[in-house]
Amino acid sequence: MRYVVLSFKVDNSTSNNKVIGFPDEYMRLKAGGITSSMVSTTLPLGINGNTSGVTGTVTFLMPQGNTAYTLIFLAAQNYSNVQVTTDFKIQ
Repeated sequence: MRYVVLSFKVDNSTSNNKVIGFPDEYMRLKAGGITSSMVSTTLPLGINGNTSGVTGTVTFLMPQGNTAYTLIFLAAQNYSNVQVTTDFKIQ
């Protein structure tokens, strides 16, 4: 197994505070046929209004040998039915 650590930089350009929640509730990492929840995070649970450059990491434990991944943002319960994915490679 290998740890995959993703770094995030988050902006909130609205005047309202935004609650992100726990990454393990909405964020997954997929490689091959394996989809994993995060194992640790430093990403804040909320972002104040009119704030930019908030940083944090999310760590996943994934099978070794994969280089192609899909980051999955699950649909927010009671708010949206939209799931968003983004593919990336590590070389």
